[in-house]
Amino acid sequence: MGKAFTPFVYELTFEQTYNISGTVSFTNHKYINAGGAHPSKMMESRSFGIGLSEEMSLSTVIDEDSLDVSLSEYVINLFVERLKEIDSESAEKYTYDYVREYIGYVQFCITIDSVDLYFNQ
Repeated sequence: MGKAFTPFVYELTFEQTYNISGTVSFTNHKYINAGGAHPSKMMESRSFGIGLSEEMSLSTVIDEDSLDVSLSEYVINLFVERLKEIDSESAEKYTYDYVREYIGYVQFCITIDSVDLYFNQ
């Protein structure tokens, strides 16, 4: 008898999603199968501005002064409304408090026509 098939995959790719007027945004896609029951996938995005000494935050991309509410409330409302569109029944359990609890894990990616907000799976 041969040995059991034990896959191991670590795949890391990236794409440049934006590069205009000194602002650059990259997204990394990571896939890991270490032989467990389920492989894992992650996505991480980073945005940089030429002349800035650090990575851009969401507050440097979206002007909070142009919003009716705070930036965090704006993002929370976006996620909750999107959850309601996807599945209104399960949206009941994804309350504002639930999204608010995980708001610190929101990542973003700049593209040519949008700012994409997401949580990793």
